Amino acid sequence: MSFRAILLIVWSVQLSAVPLAAHKHRQPDAPVQTLTGTVEWEYKTLAWDCDVPNCDHFALYDDATKTNYELDNARAALPFEGKRARVTGVVNAKDGTIHLLSIESAKQ
Repeated sequence: MSFRAILLIVWSVQLSAVPLAAHKHRQPDAPVQTLTGTVEWEYKTLAWDCDVPNCDHFALYDDATKTNYELDNARAALPFEGKRARVTGVVNAKDGTIHLLSIESAKQ
């Protein structure tokens, strides 16, 4: 067996040993939901976790429930700022964040 094959086996065993709870956005019991609303820019005073220029954070305002959900992918939400969008993702009920799986324009 080559050294490369041994490294590949060790690497794959290490990856499979990582518990699901260690994944940042993984919530095995949370169902995927689709919500429609308006994407709004949010100001965060302590935005140390910025992933786009100017520390942009976005939320989806759900008209049906009158609830704001923070979107965890500002880069994907940026083109939809101020527009109605259909968001599919996993909602974290504890902190009101949506782990964004897809976002698309919604009809007015």
